[in-house]
Amino acid sequence: MLNTTFDWKEIDSLIRLLHAYGIRYLMGNGSSEDQEEEHVEPVHLIQRLAGCGYPLVENASIALFLLHPELALSVREALDQSSGDLAENIAVLTLATLYLQQW
Repeated sequence: MLNTTFDWKEIDSLIRLLHAYGIRYLMGNGSSEDQEEEHVEPVHLIQRLAGCGYPLVENASIALFLLHPELALSVREALDQSSGDLAENIAVLTLATLYLQQW
């Protein structure tokens, strides 16, 4: 049995940030409503998405990259600044985006 604990405030915060980028198919639980989300640099957002561990939110990076190709340099920078599992997740999400663009 899978026993994973998620940071629901972080997930909700990421969903709100995705909404600002036009990714609106995810619904948060409102746990971050009271927190005023300041501007998040794209590199940091990409790293947060890749590291959140919640597959629906993590995989929303693909939609983000498809809708906002101008983030390509930020993806490269996030990959360069990351290591281990985080770098691997960013690379996998980027490859998935590239494959979908060619589909």
